[in-house]
Formats: sequence, structure tokens, C-alpha cells
Amino acid sequence: MKHPSRRPSRRRVSSSGPFGPAGVLVLASGLLGPAVALAAAGHGGTIQLKPGRATTSNDFMNVGDTYQETITTSCYDVDGNPLTDTVTLTVTGQPDTGGATTTFNPNPQQTFSAGALFQVVTTKKTDAKVYSMVLTGTGPVCGQYGTLTLPLSLYPVLSLSRQDLVTVQATGKPVDGGTFAYVTATAGGTTIAPLAMAAGNTETTNPNTTTLSDPPNPAGNGAPSPGGLGRYTVNYTVAGLTATNDKANPFEVPVFGMSCYYTTLESDWGTQPDHCKKVKIHGTTYSGTVTDPNGYAGTYCASFIAEVKLQGSGVTDGGTDIQYDPSTDLITAVTAINGADNTPVVAGQTVARSRSIIPGRGVHVDVHGVGTNLLANDTGGAINGYRLDFYQGAGAGVCASYANPMGVASCNPKQGKCPGSELK
Repeated sequence: MKHPSRRPSRRRVSSSGPFGPAGVLVLASGLLGPAVALAAAGHGGTIQLKPGRATTSNDFMNVGDTYQETITTSCYDVDGNPLTDTVTLTVTGQPDTGGATTTFNPNPQQTFSAGALFQVVTTKKTDAKVYSMVLTGTGPVCGQYGTLTLPLSLYPVLSLSRQDLVTVQATGKPVDGGTFAYVTATAGGTTIAPLAMAAGNTETTNPNTTTLSDPPNPAGNGAPSPGGLGRYTVNYTVAGLTATNDKANPFEVPVFGMSCYYTTLESDWGTQPDHCKKVKIHGTTYSGTVTDPNGYAGTYCASFIAEVKLQGSGVTDGGTDIQYDPSTDLITAVTAINGADNTPVVAGQTVARSRSIIPGRGVHVDVHGVGTNLLANDTGGAINGYRLDFYQGAGAGVCASYANPMGVASCNPKQGKCPGSELK
């Protein structure tokens, strides 16, 4: 998880009170917070706080960070003259870090001498939150030194898992006291999936379940429409500290706009020469007959040949499979109808895709509400961006009632613009 980095305050804090017996601890401002001086009950003279020193790189501790301070003490007599005192500092209330292990140096962990380097090192980051440690001191000259409370701030932890195509679960640690928030953005294309907390979940529900919804087709007439790539930021905040999902591996989910294609049958377009049906494609009307079209011998209804070129393949009345190759502009007889990846198209499994989104071969796509393990082994001239054309078999009737839905999806293996189902 990435976290904001804030530079620590470097204020030097000192304190002096009326002349009288007292002892004080000093902690320079650093990772654990600004320096604090607290008066202590003691005897033997006036106590003055002298700032120590600190070296650190972060404001809050993350796994592997080291916080260190040199903590000093001072002791004075009633005339203000410095006295030498051998002070033992004690760490009490060592935080139960819930698995976020801390080590203290020097050892033993609980006591050390004033003037020695005091270090806290985080070695594991789980169930982290803000804890407190308490430092006290005693010496034979000034007696009891004041109590100093140190807040140890460890980052909260966020993990994401995709339960299925449309269900995402976010888990925050520590479990109690945190809140979830979600931000949605478009990383590509136009139409992405809305993300909302599932029924019964609130911002404090932990684990927190959210649902990705298939967006409606934005085309008013129901025509095929491209989807897009949604990018989702999840924040989990505890005690003012926020964990977020990894920006180097963003939580992204594609939506594909679907359409349907088929192998056209010559019998669907009438009989030549006098009973050919008309068809209008991209503003052009095809009627009557054509002879030896695109290098394929014979006379055929013009509408049939136009559909072969649009759909990519056809079956003649004689039962011959034919296929159109847009790169050569030729129609040829084939023994099997293959997709653009030169593997057979399979009804209910093959989808034609844009190589700009799914460039790889052998990529399988899951589309919510459409199907799983669909094989992206074809392309299409009108298939651009986040669009998939779903092969349904032979005859115009197989696509007659297709609604051109939009569906939340994932790719396996993941592609640059079509992520898999894994989340970080």
C-alpha cells in the first residue's frame, strides 16, 4: 500500500518551572510526534528540560522504518547548579501492536540509560494503529523523573479481493475504528461500471463488500456501444491515517459493449436470379445478383455476398463454407471457418475483439451476464475499443433478438488494457 509521506515537525520544546525539586525527560520532535516535557515529582533541585536530537525519514512509521531519539535528562540543585545523576529510563505500556512487531534498541527492551540511543523498528505491518508507550525515569539524585507518553503511529493495512466478476471485498486492519471510502474514475474508453457498497454495508462495515454494476447501453436505439476501463481507489482510514490500494497496480475493471455476429446462409437471402432479397449496409443497398464476386466463381444474390463480407463467412446453398479475407478482398472456399487468429470460431464461445485492447492470442474473457471463458480469437472491422462481437453460429436468426448489452469483464491472461480478476 502506498501512503502519504509527511515531514515531521522539528520544533524544539523546552520547559522550566519554579525553582524546586523536579526531574524531566526530553524527547526531540520526530516520528513519534512533537517533543513533550512533563513536570515530574522528584527531589534534589530544579529540573530543566534539554532537548535531545532525532534522525528520521518519515512522519509515520511504515514496515521497515526505524525511529530513533537520544533522550537526555537534567538535574539541578536549588541554586540552579547542574548535578550529575545516573538516570534509568523505563519503557512501560509497550504497545500490543497486534502483529505489527516492534523491536527496541538497546536491549533489554524495557530499560535503558539516559543519553543512550533509543530506537523503535517496525518489522511487520498488520493490525496497525496508533499506540502509546510511556517513558519514566529514576535517578539517585533527582529521584523520580516525569512521565512522557509517546504515540507510536503505525499505518493501517488494506487488502482487496474479487469474490466474483462484480463483487469486491475490502478488508481493513485494525478491524475496529476505521472507515472505507471509494473513488471512481475513467481510465479508458467511455462507459464504465458503477461501484457501490452492497446492501447492508456502511462505511464502517469491515470487511466491506462492494458491487460493480453492468452499466446500461448508452445508445438510445440499442445499437452496439463501446465500454471502458474503470479505475477504483479504495481508502481505509483509522485515527487519521489512510491506507489505499496500490497505485502501481491499480484496481481497474473493464466493461465491454457486446454485439452479435454469425455465419450468413445463402438461403436467408432468397434465390437468384429473380428472388433475391435486398439489404442495406452502412447506407448502401444491395439487390439483384453479382457474378464471380471477389474472386469466387458463380452467380449469387448481392445481398448474400454483402453479408458474407460483413459477417466474415457464409454457407452456400450447396453446403460449401466460404470466408472473406479483408486483407486480400477475396472470398474463398474453406474446410473450416477460422477467426483472425487462424483458429476455428465456435458458436457461444468465440468473440471478436479489438487488438488495441486485447492484443494477445489465446486470451479468454469473462463477461458478466454474457458468458465465461470466451475465446478472443477473432477481430472485426467495426470492433473498436472496448467492444466484443459474440459469435452465435449460422443464420441471421441467431442474432435477431440480441440486445447488445454492456458487461463487467476480466481477461485471462490479463492484457495491458484488459486486467485480470486479481486485485491488490
